[in-house]
Amino acid sequence: MCDEESYQEACFEEGDTQSYGIVLVLMGTSFSIVNVSENVTAFFNCGSDELLYTRLEDVVNADEFQYFKDKVAEDCDNVVDCTFTISINNEAHTFEGSAYEVDDLMFLELILNNLDLPSSPRGTKSYLEDIEHKDIKALAKDAAQEAQTITGFDNVKVYQIINERELEVIAEVDAHSTAEAEGTVCHISDALLQDTDLYLMNWIHLIADVNDKPSMITPNYHVVTREQLDTRKNLLRTVPSTRLHHLKQKNVQSVLTISIIQESKLWGVIVCSNMSSPTQLLYNIRQQCQSLGQELSKLISERVKIEEQEQLQLQSERIRIILNEISSTDNWMKSCLVQSTALLDAVNAAGAVIYFNKKLTFIGETPSEQQVSDLIKELRPLVNDSDIYVSEISHFMSSNFAGVASGVLALSLHKSSDDLIIWFRSEVNNIQGMSRKSVLWTNKDVQVCRTFKRYIMDEIIKEVIRSKQQERRGSGDERAMLKLQAC
Repeated sequence: MCDEESYQEACFEEGDTQSYGIVLVLMGTSFSIVNVSENVTAFFNCGSDELLYTRLEDVVNADEFQYFKDKVAEDCDNVVDCTFTISINNEAHTFEGSAYEVDDLMFLELILNNLDLPSSPRGTKSYLEDIEHKDIKALAKDAAQEAQTITGFDNVKVYQIINERELEVIAEVDAHSTAEAEGTVCHISDALLQDTDLYLMNWIHLIADVNDKPSMITPNYHVVTREQLDTRKNLLRTVPSTRLHHLKQKNVQSVLTISIIQESKLWGVIVCSNMSSPTQLLYNIRQQCQSLGQELSKLISERVKIEEQEQLQLQSERIRIILNEISSTDNWMKSCLVQSTALLDAVNAAGAVIYFNKKLTFIGETPSEQQVSDLIKELRPLVNDSDIYVSEISHFMSSNFAGVASGVLALSLHKSSDDLIIWFRSEVNNIQGMSRKSVLWTNKDVQVCRTFKRYIMDEIIKEVIRSKQQERRGSGDERAMLKLQAC
């Protein structure tokens, strides 16, 4: 696993193209070839220097060129799919690919349509059906199975991005093993071979052979501006050798990555790995994989909204349970203890501490009394003016609290007193084969891998933090009820 600095540096290497396809860069209305990948010699009956400044219409079938030209004129701002028949040694060869415009140049990527390659058994209909009652992990499982059916690859994992450094495996399908890695948390570089922005620009990316010797595009600069060519949208783009080495260590021969995008952000990826042999994919299979990613992205976006609403309703029910209990008795502390499960479930917490009249009351799984006392001393000045939610507490406050919790939610009961309710979340770590262990408080052998935010930063908590309570006089009971009603 490479560190973040070297990973980021490696992601910005540009210019190389995988050898199983060719790149032609076209300029002007005549579509003159001004840049070409050096491996063109392996496909065409000529060298790369012979193709430079040749017009595309002199290389491909005339009717197909005219059709391509018309499609580009109609939709020059988007990727244009294309098919060309090229005569090589008096034999007709079909190339499929796509064209897109970058910096006033037209990039044409072509892949030889090798009829010996297996085709997908799937058509173009919807891949994921009967999803109205499925949660996100069930959708991910269906998508993993569909991706394996389409590609025939050995292993398919669906990752959800947790934060800038980590992903979680939420679904896996393996052709040769029943063991699953679902729930495993790993470094983001284990799944993402390029910078995140590249996965937003391209729905799919295939490394057909980790041992491939990439080809340079010549000349390697923009013929007008003399600046480096922008190859970020190049689907044939290779990845840095450091990343290829990482794949080889895992015995991966080929890897296909499909983006999952929600609200213009990379939500996760589908990673299809083939261990048995290097594998090229026909262009129509790539298109089906792209459609799968687009459909899954749409369904996940819809499901996220549904689950957020369901969570709001569920937590509102829990709040009402607590409020009903409080309204039925004069002792709100007793009510919280009677409905302790609802009090914890309201914010998906494993434990809570009520600090009232200089006394601590513990509910569920909590740090030690001394740890809580030390934490209150740090939190109290911060909570005087407003409620506080702290993610990654050891970064925000003293590193001494790294073993207490990675985050807390604290609500003030009185602005004029030190009374608080503090919720804690017991985090679970399952990093690549490690057993699941609680890391809420001190455990020197286990690395905290998830932030508290992942579990409790839902709409209810946002509302608690956002809300500005009106100044009201009253007892602690009234103040506590107002706090809960804010949810």
